Amino acid sequence: MISRTAPMRCLWRSVTGGWFSISPPKPKRKSPSFHLSLGPFRQVVKDYFQICDSYYDAVRNLPPAKIEAIDMARRGIHNEGARTLQERLEGKAEVDEHTSRRLFTLICALIPQA
Repeated sequence: MISRTAPMRCLWRSVTGGWFSISPPKPKRKSPSFHLSLGPFRQVVKDYFQICDSYYDAVRNLPPAKIEAIDMARRGIHNEGARTLQERLEGKAEVDEHTSRRLFTLICALIPQA
């Protein structure tokens, strides 16, 4: 199990065939590699991409109060994705809220937008 007491600052990450893979670099491969199915993330990633599109449109066309409301919804969806990630990593890695948010952002960046 990977924990906060043994941080890995450099990881190999990839998305291949519907799987998100995380492993330490080969010379330092003391910690285990693990793979997560992206299936449980499909809907939240789709929702996140849609709300981001709405946010970018709002920035150009709407008043600040509406932009803030859309941004709050975007953060809520992002948090939902981070919680899903924490649940999927349970028993494999101990991940705090900030790290799970960063990893969810990485998953979104690695998945081609449909």
